[in-house]
Amino acid sequence: MSTSPDGIYEPGIIDPGLPRPNPTQPFRLTDPSPISKLQSPWNANADIIIIGSGMTAVSLTRSLYAHNPKLNITIVEARDLCSGATGRNGGHCQVMSPGVWFERERAYGTAEALRVMRFEHSHLDELVQASRENGIQCDLRLHEGLDVYHDEHDFERAVRALEAMRGQAPDLAARYKMYTERSDLDGRSCPKKCVGAIGMPSGSVWPYKFVTGLFEKYVREKGLRRGRGEGAWL
Repeated sequence: MSTSPDGIYEPGIIDPGLPRPNPTQPFRLTDPSPISKLQSPWNANADIIIIGSGMTAVSLTRSLYAHNPKLNITIVEARDLCSGATGRNGGHCQVMSPGVWFERERAYGTAEALRVMRFEHSHLDELVQASRENGIQCDLRLHEGLDVYHDEHDFERAVRALEAMRGQAPDLAARYKMYTERSDLDGRSCPKKCVGAIGMPSGSVWPYKFVTGLFEKYVREKGLRRGRGEGAWL
């Protein structure tokens, strides 16, 4: 597997092509949103056109409306609303291992590495806020996520990263909790051969319900329009 942050393949190697005409039907799409096939005329006066209707699209829509509620935004989608990767996603939300701190500090410097880590941690907070302030029922649950280590070297490196973070940003390091006692590890169903674990805030959500629930709100309040590929509007 590639170490590329953009996915399994490096950018430009694989052409994803057009959506398949007969996609599989995942469980998470078995109960479609009332606006999953919303039809609307072409909006020639759109201020902003967003291609796609998944998590990125709805997050961008929310941010844009927060800055300017009067924007005229059009969403363009190849198939049904949120029917792509987001609609098929399991919905687990957790930050990267604290061990990535060293790579980020080396690549970007201390200040920028801290900004990246804070940005990652803010995702869960924003997800919770957006769900609650809009009354979206999306099976949101908050729990502790665990990075479980089977190698002493890797675990010690993660511990050193936490210590380094604590010296630069104690509030950020405080979001993590280290477990080495066998009773703590057993209580968290860690494998017997693991040497330690690091806990952090995490959560789970039904992404399709979250995205479509937020879009439904915008349709009601702002008349959000959604179109289908190549100008053929749903």
